Amino acid sequence: MLTFEVKGSTGGAVVIKCEYEHKYQWNKKYFCKDTASNSKSCKDQIKTHLKNQWVNDGRFSLYDNTTGTFFMVIFRDLTPKDAGEYLCAVDVHLFPDKYTRLFLNIKEGEN
Repeated sequence: MLTFEVKGSTGGAVVIKCEYEHKYQWNKKYFCKDTASNSKSCKDQIKTHLKNQWVNDGRFSLYDNTTGTFFMVIFRDLTPKDAGEYLCAVDVHLFPDKYTRLFLNIKEGEN
């Protein structure tokens, strides 16, 4: 499983690029906070079935680029509590979801 680190600062924002296989271009995509090291316990931050357009939900925005087979997540107004493990995930019907794990590291007092 691929894992990567993203660094942000308190009050700032991060842009996260999540890649997926071409065969999943029409599946729902989501970004969630991992609460127990598996996708079943992942608390959705943002999820969408819409393609090639920005979807906004609170501090999160997601854009699924089906041509490039990746989706972008913007996570704004970061706080120290936001630090931790997250999943970039593809909703796969009747099978385990496909996901990439990332760790968000937040530095306090810097923008």
